[in-house]
Amino acid sequence: MKSPLLLRHFIVLVEVNAHLGMTNIYINWKVDYADQSVLFVVTQETLLLGYVIIGFSDHGSYNNSDICIYNEGKLRDGYIDGNFQIHFDRSQDCQLEKRQSNKFAFRRRFATCDSRDFAFETGTTQFIIAGGFEFTRDFSSSSVMKVMRYGVLIDMEDTASPEEPVGTHFKVLADDALIPNVVTTYWCIIERIPPELSNRKHHIVQVRSS
Repeated sequence: MKSPLLLRHFIVLVEVNAHLGMTNIYINWKVDYADQSVLFVVTQETLLLGYVIIGFSDHGSYNNSDICIYNEGKLRDGYIDGNFQIHFDRSQDCQLEKRQSNKFAFRRRFATCDSRDFAFETGTTQFIIAGGFEFTRDFSSSSVMKVMRYGVLIDMEDTASPEEPVGTHFKVLADDALIPNVVTTYWCIIERIPPELSNRKHHIVQVRSS
């Protein structure tokens, strides 16, 4: 199989692929934990489609899913509604990084401010791979070739970060709090951090319940 890498300084971690008619599509991705984003590289082989849709689902169905639409050299963020109609999002969170004749690269953050966007988390992700020769907003149309594939975007082992060698520990207690045992209860308290910590910025690396 030909290498689907587009940007040489990115290392391919994993891949899913699909056959849409005469077209072979390969999707590779590289997770950038520092940037909290994923770079996808999509390659077409044999026959180029007029447009390509890459989507993400967590319920095993095409409708009500988050998608990125590559059409005429441009990438747009969208979603498929409950009636299999394609809509474009106001917030464009699919960022096109580079394109060539038979491939393109785009970036998506783990989480966005758009409630319709799929949040990238550990575990199995359902990939929607679709396309055709003339774009239509009707995803249920027979002219839209589509398949669903499964892959692991973010590996659980990769997310484990070593504990800080030096850190400060302190407890936040809710004194004399009586929690009802009848209904589920969520309470919040405001607690001032110790004076020795309040004079400069810190990063919280772990929070545990007692």
